[in-house]
Amino acid sequence: MSELGQSTFCDILPQHIHAIGPTGTAQQLENALSEIAWSFYQSEAKGVRGHRDFLNKTNHTLLFVRHQFKLGFLNEMRNDAQAAIKHFAQCYHHLLELRSTDTNLHEIRIVAAIVNYKICRLDFTLNLPRDAIAQFRRHIDLFRQRTGPKELIFEHYAWLSKQ
Repeated sequence: MSELGQSTFCDILPQHIHAIGPTGTAQQLENALSEIAWSFYQSEAKGVRGHRDFLNKTNHTLLFVRHQFKLGFLNEMRNDAQAAIKHFAQCYHHLLELRSTDTNLHEIRIVAAIVNYKICRLDFTLNLPRDAIAQFRRHIDLFRQRTGPKELIFEHYAWLSKQ
């Protein structure tokens, strides 16, 4: 406990230390810390879901993208690849629903590339290479034609070459 009596992010509760015991092994320590981390990520996800329930889809579309990405990341940290792919796919879908203008198109492309990478990597982790390849091709097909303003077309081709 900290001086103020509040738990900080690196405090270990006595019940977790007791679970290890005086002659605990590294595996027991790993299990205890894994349980603490899992419960932390689960409570964070509950907070995000609770905040998401209060959002209006027409006025808060960017927050929907952010919340889905955050839930995907939290599930990734909990080693729940199926749920992570589901949330990253919803994030990608919300990105595609955004109204893109010349000013925000580059930002949408960058975020879409990050989310696409996460989906493809998780698909390969789950031994689903066809899904990963299909996702990548769909991503390129969707963003190949979204070039933006003519004077910044070089940015589009630079982004496309990095994909």
